Amino acid sequence: CAFRKVSLSLPQAVGAAMGTIVSISNIVAVCSILGLVNQEGLILKRAGIAVVIYGVVAGLSGLIIT
Repeated sequence: CAFRKVSLSLPQAVGAAMGTIVSISNIVAVCSILGLVNQEGLILKRAGIAVVIYGVVAGLSGLIIT
């Protein structure tokens, strides 16, 4: 029963991490720290690709585990 609760909370943690990756506030913070000007869209596009790949791998892993 405890394994079932843990395995159900794993996709929630993965989703939260994916949301953090594409968070506008994080992207703006990175741009300001690195001194990038008007590069937010490019960073968001590249992060979006990474999030899709991350989501597919995490989803397939979740299907295998449960």
